Amino acid sequence: MDRRKRLKTPHYFSALDSRPLAFAGLWESTIDPDTKERMDSETIIRRARERMDEPLP
Repeated sequence: MDRRKRLKTPHYFSALDSRPLAFAGLWESTIDPDTKERMDSETIIRRARERMDEPLP
C-alpha cells in the first residue's frame, strides 16, 4: 500500500510512574542501489528524566 494513502494512528506515550518522559522519533528513507527499492527505517529514542531542563548525555 502506498505510504501516503495509509491512515494515521495516534499513539500515547507516558512513563509508568508519571514522571516526565522525553523522546524523539527519527526516520530515514533510502533507495537500495541493487534492487532500486525504497527502504524505510524508523526508531524512537526515549529517556526518563528527573528534571526536564537537564541536558541529555
